[in-house]
Amino acid sequence: MMKCVKDFGGSGKTIVLLHGFLLSSSYWSKLVPLLLKDGYRVVTIDLLGFGKAPKPKNIKYDYQNHINHINSIINKLGINDPFILIGHSMGGLIASRYSITYPERIVSLVLLNSPICKNAVETKKALRGDGVIGRSVIYSRFRNLIWPIVRILSLNKFGLHTKKSRDGSLSLIIEKTKIIDELSKTEIPTLLLLGSKDRKIYIENIKSSKLSSAVTVSIKNVSHNPARKNIDLTHKLIDNFLKNK
Repeated sequence: MMKCVKDFGGSGKTIVLLHGFLLSSSYWSKLVPLLLKDGYRVVTIDLLGFGKAPKPKNIKYDYQNHINHINSIINKLGINDPFILIGHSMGGLIASRYSITYPERIVSLVLLNSPICKNAVETKKALRGDGVIGRSVIYSRFRNLIWPIVRILSLNKFGLHTKKSRDGSLSLIIEKTKIIDELSKTEIPTLLLLGSKDRKIYIENIKSSKLSSAVTVSIKNVSHNPARKNIDLTHKLIDNFLKNK
């Protein structure tokens, strides 16, 4: 299991990073050195069924499965003090649910471009609006033929999942999100970054929702992958937020 974990060390507070749908912990390659320079202990985790994480065939890949996977790693690493949890996209949904389930374990929460949708119908519509590439790898009936090609062309950097882990996480995590309700109840200091170049429905839903006073919303001119394409801005936002909490 520990192949799916990288503990980069550091003597400060622990930050745990959770990547998004269809990706792996390599997503954080630009952010990790900046957080280490800030003095944090940084840990990246491949979510269950993705990257180098186990891909069991006999589970659903629902929230509880993903949370159990994270807890197992946290316990094995001996992380006993409350830690900072940062999640991107689907990783943010799992991070939010984790913080609601185990609030005593989380000191601060950072959610980058998480799908802010009200129901499965709205989620499917948003994801299908991503264009030909997005539709083909997520909802196309030919997606099981497309992913092996993606793996080959990316030299096994992308698509490191199974049909079960992909479809299960899509239907039971992303399409079953309750993040709006969670953000209305949380007492954990939370930074929510949304991009004006990302799916518009996320911003519309946040603006029309009553969030907890613990949530700080930051809407910036970024796309869905700020930790890759807008790393300086993303790091600055996270750094300022954590220093003031």
